[in-house]
Amino acid sequence: MVYKISGKTLVWDFDPNETNAANLRDNNLYLTDGSGIIWNMSDTVKSGDCCTSVNIMSNDTFYFYTFWGFGVYMRVEKDGVKCIKKSLLK
Repeated sequence: MVYKISGKTLVWDFDPNETNAANLRDNNLYLTDGSGIIWNMSDTVKSGDCCTSVNIMSNDTFYFYTFWGFGVYMRVEKDGVKCIKKSLLK
């Protein structure tokens, strides 16, 4: 899935038909500005994890959930991406 946010592209590389968690790709959420990847979820989560859901909150904020139970609220800024809040949901 591809989302436009703050003039950039948020890509969630997720196969909704895959039912085996072992086959899901790690670090499958990233932001690009057209010239390359400027942020990957591993930059914030700091481990191999899989994004299981993404919600665009406003024109510059988004929220994502991970397989390991993190909920992460992010803001796209001029010079990169900032983590606003990270919480353990389990």
